[in-house]
Amino acid sequence: MAAIIKIKRSSGTSAPSSLNAGELAFTYGTGTSANAGDRLFVGNGSSVDVIGGKYFTDIIDAKTSSNTASTLVERDASGNFSAGTITASLTGNVTGNVTGDVTGDLTGKQIQQHSGQPHVTFHLQVTQLLHLVVLTVLLMFLRHSHLLTQVLHQVLTVHHLQFL
Repeated sequence: MAAIIKIKRSSGTSAPSSLNAGELAFTYGTGTSANAGDRLFVGNGSSVDVIGGKYFTDIIDAKTSSNTASTLVERDASGNFSAGTITASLTGNVTGNVTGDVTGDLTGKQIQQHSGQPHVTFHLQVTQLLHLVVLTVLLMFLRHSHLLTQVLHQVLTVHHLQFL
């Protein structure tokens, strides 16, 4: 005669509070990441462990190589997958486009192809900004003076500046 194995079961979504060693339990309420529904449990004598269930097999069955949020990643036949934003430390070669900010240390050969107009941003240090303010104030006081011509001539000569 065949042995009958009984499993505790619940239509709820909470894990059993206790199970004897080797005792099994199953919850068949709708499982989510926030509850314990659709899961299989086993007792180890002092605690209850999750050992599987429909919740996990549904996640595995939904795997995809496309860029789909909250879905397990499956590689395609070439070993690739699609993704949106990846946050990681990269070691090795990067092939393709990099969009966004790159922070950290770049080592090795960096090859860049640039299309369109280059964009340059100037960052003035505090001392440079202070000198600019002082020069502006000085020019405001000298604007009606014959000294203005002499000061501008000296600045342009020393710094090899030209007005375009």
